[in-house]
Amino acid sequence: MPEQTALVFGEVRVSYGRLAEAVRRLANGLRSLGVAPGDRVAILLPNVPHFPISYYAVLALGAVAVPVNFLIRPQGLRSLLADSGAKVLITWDGFRHLFTGVLQEGIACQKVVVLGEHCPSFARPLTLLMQESGSDLEFEPAAETVPAAINYTAGTAHDSLGAVMTHQALLTNMQTSREMFHINENDRIAAVIPMCHSLAQVLCMHLSLLSGATLVLISRFQPKPVMEILGKEGVTFLPAVPSLIAALADTDETERALPDLKAVLCYGGRVDELMVKKFEERFSTRLFVGYGLTEAGPLVSCHRLYSDYRPNSVGQPLVGTEVQILDETGTLLSPYATGEIWVKSPSIMSAYYNHPDQTALQLKDGWLFTGDIGYIDLDHYLYVVERKEDLIIKSGFPIFPHEVEDILCSHSAVAEAAVVGVGANAQSPDVKAFIVLCAGAQVQENELIELCKQALPMYKCPRFIEFCSALPKSPTGRVLKRLLRS
Repeated sequence: MPEQTALVFGEVRVSYGRLAEAVRRLANGLRSLGVAPGDRVAILLPNVPHFPISYYAVLALGAVAVPVNFLIRPQGLRSLLADSGAKVLITWDGFRHLFTGVLQEGIACQKVVVLGEHCPSFARPLTLLMQESGSDLEFEPAAETVPAAINYTAGTAHDSLGAVMTHQALLTNMQTSREMFHINENDRIAAVIPMCHSLAQVLCMHLSLLSGATLVLISRFQPKPVMEILGKEGVTFLPAVPSLIAALADTDETERALPDLKAVLCYGGRVDELMVKKFEERFSTRLFVGYGLTEAGPLVSCHRLYSDYRPNSVGQPLVGTEVQILDETGTLLSPYATGEIWVKSPSIMSAYYNHPDQTALQLKDGWLFTGDIGYIDLDHYLYVVERKEDLIIKSGFPIFPHEVEDILCSHSAVAEAAVVGVGANAQSPDVKAFIVLCAGAQVQENELIELCKQALPMYKCPRFIEFCSALPKSPTGRVLKRLLRS
């Protein structure tokens, strides 16, 4: 087992034995910096071997890992470090533009460990800290109810909240997923999704390393290079997001096939059924559409290896997970009735860190309010319709943005569309569409509005259209509509 490959990063191969030694060395190094049980340690790193090394070194000390989205802006980093009270920041020299100014502004996190050749004078080099530290480490296994990580939700600098995940929550979601996808030591799991996201941590990092499998780290997503890595490394399981699935499905069929790929999990947004079929035909593999959120561990439901596929569904709840649909009065709804999705599971967060009022709104009697709207059929397949916060209510009539977005995206010139409600009148907002055009394409606003009028009631049609080069997105590719509304 110590000789088996744990991590692959380019041409670098790290065995389980070397990984364990690296974790112990860094844990001792962090202890020398004063990190103690319960302390928070922020990790701002790309998908490199030092991410899992840092993460597990923090946990080995009984401390709490705080992964940071590397797409964050300095203002957001300042807010996150202040909110979490992180004692140490582990980062990469390529992110100096993010952390240098923030740490000079009096943030409590004054101890910085930097990976790379260009370490600032106020920081400690990560590799040197490990070299100077011993590989012997004595530690007590943490209790299941002790916090292991704080995963921040995708939001602006001011509204992102830290979901506190216990060891039990992470372990339960990982173990359930391992059984569901039949993962073992012979598997090779690719991490293309940024490791700062909870899905990559649980369904890539934890799932792989705690199963004795091999974790293949990919730091940048470009379809052709990713295809080459997946084929070269014999990847068998790929957690992915819709944008990644679509990009791989569109690759030239003369490109490398992926004969070892046995399962792909698609998570993090609505999935076009034509794209599902196209992907499965392109790679002769199963695409399992799932659903979840950071606060839920993250996976809530998914299609199974040996169950029927239901179009537009996100599958059935995981073993040990309960899902119910309630109306706004808290009344339990019958199958096919649309309402608010609530989840109960050992995998859900214990709280929002430092935000008891928000915790009380989201957690009630062991149930987590997801903020999503959906319904369940007679066989308990879950269907997610819309985010509650994204639903547009115009003069009392509901407008599901995805209805309008689907019509807009049917135009050959439109690559992406996002629809939100805008205007000062909260009772009757105007419908506005943000449009990203295909490369070299052109279309007039009135042409898109007329397209909608032909397929939708007048009140659902956009009044305003704004063309933009890109839509703001989370690490999993979900459009951040709150930023569009603001």
